[in-house]
Amino acid sequence: MFFLLITCLLNLIVQVISDGLVIDTHVHNTNLSLFNYLYPSKWPDLAAHDWTMSDYFNATAGVPTTFYAILMELEKVDANPDNGFEEAQFFQSIGEKYPIDRHSINDGVMGFVASSVMSFGADVTTAYIQKLQSETPLFKGIRQTFIGNDTLFTDEAFLAGIGVLENKKIPLDLMVSASQLDLVYGLAKQFSKLKMNINHIGWPNITGDSFDQDWANSMSRLAGCSNVYVKLSGLPMAYGSESWTEDDFTPYVKFIVEHFSPKRINFAGNWFVLNEFGDYVNMFNTLMDIMGQKLVMKIFDVIRILAGTALEFYDIKV
Repeated sequence: MFFLLITCLLNLIVQVISDGLVIDTHVHNTNLSLFNYLYPSKWPDLAAHDWTMSDYFNATAGVPTTFYAILMELEKVDANPDNGFEEAQFFQSIGEKYPIDRHSINDGVMGFVASSVMSFGADVTTAYIQKLQSETPLFKGIRQTFIGNDTLFTDEAFLAGIGVLENKKIPLDLMVSASQLDLVYGLAKQFSKLKMNINHIGWPNITGDSFDQDWANSMSRLAGCSNVYVKLSGLPMAYGSESWTEDDFTPYVKFIVEHFSPKRINFAGNWFVLNEFGDYVNMFNTLMDIMGQKLVMKIFDVIRILAGTALEFYDIKV
């Protein structure tokens, strides 16, 4: 009887997904002739050509649902307001090429998250946000990478820029290492009205000999901050190779679901970087198996993770 119920649940999830949509909150597109990205030095094989929405739709074609993408900025050499805005214009043009049509089942672009300029201070951040809002209407948020730079958490100019985001209600994506999660807690408490989205579930050590309890302790503390959300993404990248299995990811997915609840978890594929550590369909199906079969989650909670939380976090009107 139990296995029959599990089968029915899985079939229901597949049916709802087939008739619904997935909002992927972390999709990279590139233009190597316009931008000097950092990723080619780490993954040179991914720098052989540009990555486009056409490539993304091909990667997701094996999943029977509609995909709406939120484009995500990429770290650049000498990042500044000028190349940040140029990238925003690039994303805006992609969104206009692939608009959302809610009367069809076509895949499309729902918005984009722009590069950070908060380290330049409050005035520059204010002008940057105003320009993004007025000239690139698909703008939905800002991302900041903290990895390797703990000093940002105490930098006065940067914190003043963060204050601008809070005042203007601009959501913040954070790329942080597990060792920085306690610093994120301080930031979340200081700017308690600013919605923050921890990318790649905070980079747990998935390949360790045992469950990463240090990561769990820090994430448990962050779960007490109602303004902190978690992006269910980057697990293959955190594993570090293509040899991961469903069992490797299950305890970490279980942990964030139990501590943050689906209301503060949003799905993301981390494409195209994902290609270095596996393929999209296998990654997606693995997460669906974990949520449906291993965790036996309610269908509405799965839908919340796949689409609902993203709409709320990025304040997207449908």
